[in-house]
Amino acid sequence: MEWGIARRTEEANIWLIPDYGYWGWESVGLPSYSIIRRKINTVNSKSTWERKLKQAVWRGNVKNAPQIREKLIEVSKDKPWSDIRHADHSDRSNNSYLTVEELCKYVTYARPSLLC
Repeated sequence: MEWGIARRTEEANIWLIPDYGYWGWESVGLPSYSIIRRKINTVNSKSTWERKLKQAVWRGNVKNAPQIREKLIEVSKDKPWSDIRHADHSDRSNNSYLTVEELCKYVTYARPSLLC
């Protein structure tokens, strides 16, 4: 038996441990989980599927799984269907950082960790 914060359906031998990290977001300047949920609901209630941005979006750190994430950025660069790029969390003025509710405005969220 193993412990983890996520598992696939076929990984019944992994016992899940809750990740309560989001309850501490306020301590680093991010809204609480409850506030983010309200913002997500507001975005989703105003934006029908037809009105969502017809692009795949991803923001993240390329230092985690660089072979996959750098390749994702490379193959999606300058494509009309792509809003995929490295997130610079130290500079939130350059559009490389998106809030959780901003991510909800897109039809597709790319998950590079699922590409391997």
